[in-house]
Amino acid sequence: SVVVSISGRTIDIVRAGVPERIASDFAWGTDRTPTPLGRTFIMTTRVVPEYAYTRGHPIVYLSVQSPTLDGFGGADVAVTAFHYHDDRSGPISNGCVRVDPDAITKLSELPLGTPVIVNP
Repeated sequence: SVVVSISGRTIDIVRAGVPERIASDFAWGTDRTPTPLGRTFIMTTRVVPEYAYTRGHPIVYLSVQSPTLDGFGGADVAVTAFHYHDDRSGPISNGCVRVDPDAITKLSELPLGTPVIVNP
């Protein structure tokens, strides 16, 4: 599983009850576009070259829709995801969790269906 703590600014991958810290800082949603809290799972992972801000790193899409955005980037939905971004510290995103290259690589290697828990 993946455990995100927004207040602790940590992301852990947990295997057989043993956490591996993969991030000790990241970006999350603003008050107007919050990162959805609670339980979700990894729905799909893919590289989207049109999203230049990812710099070719994969996007790890979660199974949860933004609570405040009906759509994003021309799409009719605003699915929350983990992704790379140059700016990745504090409450600055549209709800996605922005991480560094090492973290997104580790997250993209997880199997589809991996549980993700986002805590406040």
